[in-house]
Amino acid sequence: MPDIKRILQEIQARSIWRVLGVYALSSWLTLLAIQVLTTVAGLPSWFPDLALGFLLIGLPPVLALAWLRERPGAAEAAHGGHGSGDAGGTTDLAPPMASGGEGAPPGVGEESQRSRRPGLLPSPGLLALGLAGLILGGMALAWVFFGLPFGWSGEEGTPGPRVAVLPYHWAASPSMGVAAGWDPAGGPDGHTPPDGEETLEALALALHEDLLLRLATVDGITPFSPRSMVALGKSVYGESVQEEPGAGVARARDAGAQAILWVELGRAENGFHLSARLFNARGRERWSGTFQVEDPPSGIFQAQAELALQVLAFLGLPSDAGDHALLEGVPTQDMDALRLYARGRALRRDGDRDGSGDGHRDGSRDEEGLGTQVGEGTLGEAERLFLEAVERDPAFALAWSALSETRSLLFRTGTSRGDRGATTHLERSWTAADRALRLDPEDPLARLAVGHLLAWGDAIGGAQRALHEYRRAAGRLPGWAPVHQAMGEVARRTGDWNTALAAWERSVELEPGLARIRLELGFTHHLLRDYPRAIAHLEAAVATDPELEVARSILFQSRLSRWGDLDSARVALESVPDPESLPLTRFLAHFYGREFGAAGEVASGLASSPSPSSPSLQSGPVRLTAPCTVYTPARMLGTIRAFIGQVEGSRNELALARDELLSELSRGPHDPGTLAALGEVLALRGDGAEARHFAERAVRLLPVERDAVEGPACLAALARTRVLVGQTGEALDLLEWILAIPGPTSPGELRFDPTWDPLRSNPRFQALLGPNPGNR
Repeated sequence: MPDIKRILQEIQARSIWRVLGVYALSSWLTLLAIQVLTTVAGLPSWFPDLALGFLLIGLPPVLALAWLRERPGAAEAAHGGHGSGDAGGTTDLAPPMASGGEGAPPGVGEESQRSRRPGLLPSPGLLALGLAGLILGGMALAWVFFGLPFGWSGEEGTPGPRVAVLPYHWAASPSMGVAAGWDPAGGPDGHTPPDGEETLEALALALHEDLLLRLATVDGITPFSPRSMVALGKSVYGESVQEEPGAGVARARDAGAQAILWVELGRAENGFHLSARLFNARGRERWSGTFQVEDPPSGIFQAQAELALQVLAFLGLPSDAGDHALLEGVPTQDMDALRLYARGRALRRDGDRDGSGDGHRDGSRDEEGLGTQVGEGTLGEAERLFLEAVERDPAFALAWSALSETRSLLFRTGTSRGDRGATTHLERSWTAADRALRLDPEDPLARLAVGHLLAWGDAIGGAQRALHEYRRAAGRLPGWAPVHQAMGEVARRTGDWNTALAAWERSVELEPGLARIRLELGFTHHLLRDYPRAIAHLEAAVATDPELEVARSILFQSRLSRWGDLDSARVALESVPDPESLPLTRFLAHFYGREFGAAGEVASGLASSPSPSSPSLQSGPVRLTAPCTVYTPARMLGTIRAFIGQVEGSRNELALARDELLSELSRGPHDPGTLAALGEVLALRGDGAEARHFAERAVRLLPVERDAVEGPACLAALARTRVLVGQTGEALDLLEWILAIPGPTSPGELRFDPTWDPLRSNPRFQALLGPNPGNR
């Protein structure tokens, strides 16, 4: 007990507390510096936590060293027993004698003793500072040379590592990024391979997609889609086929990829070869391998599975992190079936170049990209190839799913044209999806196809059931962009706004460079009247693709609604590559500004020579943002002349517009946009009863409860019709309802549209306008 007491007193008397204080202070300064570097210089977010762990581990050695250095008798032992005293009881702590034999003054001998402490033991304070600096420097060097420690996911809520594909396609993974590049060149002699260069290129595209599907099964990985990388300009079809890895890896790194996989596919004497190189975020090669495939296609898919597993290992993820059946599966054993499937996917990819292939967009915008030529040509040929593939291998579930999705797209495009035979495509699509589900009841791509059928097939409760199917697909393919895009579209239609936002935000993570996905997220915020966020995403979409007209159109409406200022809204129309583009938005800008002469010139120009960037205005109406806002040149001219008092000219133009819309209605009798537009045209002509009939029929066909995007647009068209026929009270009732729910109509738009002039003096209408949007 006395010994313990003596030791405690000794600890308290010595400088170990000062050592602890110095170490704590230096550790705090180190952590502060790391936090600043993490925020300002972009160091990984795991640096502070890892540094704290190392500093805690370093604390016991520093304290132990301080204890040894301050231990009683350490100095005497080191200097041959100075100050040992006589045998009669001089303690170890007695002051040493001066060299002349006289006693030293109090304290002087102690300082002299400390000055003679062993040189092998450094100052604890310096040791603490040195250890802290060593930890910081070592971590920084490790990050520079080896990249992020895989398995650290980064900040909560941020996408995981990213994956990209070179030179054709790109994909993403967790908080890092992985780029995979396929070179579908022929043999070493450069001659066309036996399969034909076109077939081998199609095979390369299909295998690239297969690799992405395997990686998409891993939760937490964010693979960049091929469309996204093409849209970013990181890869160009055809021209960059022969590109060497260096340039592609550099672009992948610039795009945020932290793991980059380059794969070269070519013909070998007895089959194929795949040569792969795996790079880290710094562009340093971390792995390479070559696969000689002599038993295609099973050997090809086994090599694909090995590549996926190498990526997971590189990311620090276990081999069972993904869905085993999808990650390591062999979709088909028939090479001819694989070739047919690959050619079908290549045709579908041709549609994806402009973002149209998947068709995951509301029918609310003109640029669906699924016109007659695509539906009857490209999609029809793809359907034939997929059908031949499943005839070759009836167990090829992937081809059955692709066949179902293609037929559902044919149904959707046929319905939009009023094709009476479109229902046949729907029935055949159900048959193909059923065959895929019989092979695997949880096949995510089959579930995706079923979701499309439910969402597009107009079944009772179809949208909610489609959401259920999409969620099931996302459960097995969390990193597959088309699943989230389909979910975002349908959730938006059903008014499930939280799900819609989450789905489109995830789509932006998976396809960060695709302007159309930014557009969809911005459009969703626009409908929610969150105009600052809408403008941010829409401007990003325009910056990525200046020719994306629909993004500029919605941006015009968002800026008008946000600031209530036409000059601010017209910024969206600046620097347009084609000055003749955006005819309807330019018309509305002049119409809202009461520049009726300029608006008439836009309409007259369209009537005489339609813009090549717009659909033929002679064959049907132009659509803006929603089906319930449909215009033809005749309707535009008739509206202008009605507002400037040219009664006879207005009636003639409006009669032509009526005939055009009735012709459209004969081909598609249940199109709400055509019905609503016809109601407004008849109201301007003074045919009140007939106008209300058509406008109310549009609302009955597409109520808000059925479609939360297009339903409010039809309500707004009915409100305009009622104003034009003099039913101002009923129009105000509708406007109060419209502005209480999400939708495209906004107080900013009401401020400028001359249609609402009969309501401007009404206090109820003024209350709807609220304060000037620019002051909020």
